Parts: sequence; structure tokens; C-alpha cells
Amino acid sequence: MQIFCFRHGKAVPVTEGGKDIDRVLGEIGKNQALDRRAKMGDPRFDLVISSPAPRALDTAAIVSGGNEDTFVVVPDLYPDPSKEVGKQIDNAFARLAYVPVAQYLEDPEGKAIMTWAHNVWYEDIKGRLGNAECVAIFGHAVCLQALGIQICEDHGYAAAQIIQLGNLNLGECEGFVINFDDNGMVDGIGLINN
Repeated sequence: MQIFCFRHGKAVPVTEGGKDIDRVLGEIGKNQALDRRAKMGDPRFDLVISSPAPRALDTAAIVSGGNEDTFVVVPDLYPDPSKEVGKQIDNAFARLAYVPVAQYLEDPEGKAIMTWAHNVWYEDIKGRLGNAECVAIFGHAVCLQALGIQICEDHGYAAAQIIQLGNLNLGECEGFVINFDDNGMVDGIGLINN
């Protein structure tokens, strides 16, 4: 099995009085997603999981070719700032922004990102995988790294390699792939960058 994790493409800024979750892909983001799809050679995913944020949904639709039969929206892939864990992540993001997740783990509120990742993996994603061999998850920068760490920890990957994931700084429409062996253990991590 392979799990591809992608950050969304470049989004338009938050409008005055608007919310971050409502931002959509801009033209640059749409082109980034088209380019990612082309670089991957028209990928075919058995399952596409996305954050509910329009920028993630649009990136998922473009990169995956829009096969809606394989799509699942997982609301918690966008940490809800009205919940305590989401609020802590939001506060940490206001201070730390797009630094690697390893720096969030050093922050008192930023540590909540691993609680979020644990909950999303076990409550929202893991049970949906079924017999899927090729899965794509579309979401948000630092959160995807935390989710990747949780997946690797759950599937027996060595701590030294997990550190590599924690030190990533994902650009727009970049990501990583987690490869599994025939026994369901993590076999390696590859970067997907521009």
C-alpha cells in the first residue's frame, strides 16, 4: 500500500471578515495542482481523502482526476478552532506559521497537533482504508506532517526516519508518500516536491 499526503495548492488570501477554511485555490494553485498531476503521470487512487476546505478539495479533484466515487471528505482534517485541540493548534500556528512540525512539538500549545493527528488517524481515516492499495490525503501543511508521523508510528517505522518527516517544510502542492511492505509495516518515505 501507498499513502500519498499532499498539501493544497496556493490559495487566495482570506477576505475581510472571511474565514481561513473558506479560502479557494487561486490560478497559481490550480496550475500547481495540474502540474503535480502531470508530474505523477495521471495517478489513479483507490481512495481520496480530503479536508473540507475548498482549497484542499479543489487540489484533490485536480490531482486525482476528479473521480468522485473514490472521494471522502473528513471534516477533522481541518482542525476546528472552536474545539480545544484546534484552538491550541490555531494559537501555535499564529506564532509559528509554516515551520516544520518538529518545532510545534517544542511549543506548549503546538504539541496538541499530535493529539489531533492521533484522533484523525484512528477515528476518521484508518478504518476507511479497507483494501485500498493507493490512497491520497489532501490537507494542510503542518497538520499533514503530524498525520504522517502518526501513521508511521502506528506502522512500526523507526524513530530516526520519523524525524525526517518532522523536519519537512512542505510547499504548496508538495507532499510525501508512505510506502508499506506486504506485512503492513512502513517500508519507506519519499518526498513529492516541485
